[in-house]
Amino acid sequence: MKKNITGFVLLAFMGGLAGCAVEDEGSVYIAKMMAGAISDKCVVTKKDEILSSGTAYVSGMSGAYLAAFYIQSNMANLERKETGDTPSYNDFIMDSVVFSYTSPGFTLDNVRVLNSGVITPSGALFGAFNLLAPQVLEALANYSATEGAQNPVTVLVGIKVEGKFRSGKAYTAPEYYFPLEVFTNLTCEPPAIFGPSKDAPCGNPQDGHVECAAPAATP
Repeated sequence: MKKNITGFVLLAFMGGLAGCAVEDEGSVYIAKMMAGAISDKCVVTKKDEILSSGTAYVSGMSGAYLAAFYIQSNMANLERKETGDTPSYNDFIMDSVVFSYTSPGFTLDNVRVLNSGVITPSGALFGAFNLLAPQVLEALANYSATEGAQNPVTVLVGIKVEGKFRSGKAYTAPEYYFPLEVFTNLTCEPPAIFGPSKDAPCGNPQDGHVECAAPAATP
């Protein structure tokens, strides 16, 4: 059964103390998208393989693309001197992730997903999200029904994290772009059915984790 992840941050990592003391563009940024980072059990595992693009398979309003990425802070530790044991002024408190979509097949407003997490100075977080929000699935379904629609259709997904530093300064990280090839019509020869392979992320067909299989036996 497919599990639809709307957004979560699972793993935090502490870094060293080197970094910038004042926030600027690139102080907090998405460093990489990771290949194979979400297991068939829907668990994010630490992987170093970088994923430069992805392939998604959708049908009408059914479908998802589950992606894991690495959010890094370049900020230096800046302790609050009032007590000496309070969090750093340079902790980044993430409150949302904003997705933009560019495609020759359709136009779409940005999609904002509320999500919280704290990135310590020179630390990092693993983030995992479904890149295909319901608005995107609807736009893809409408486009695929038009004459001459491409299949697959290319969708360039932009990803930005927003929040503020503990000092109170609001901050939006530079946008990270990830291209998706989205198939809106993928079928198997009858009586076989389309489904995920056994190691598909969260049981979701994507990035080659798909196969044609015999239909389930009727009890």
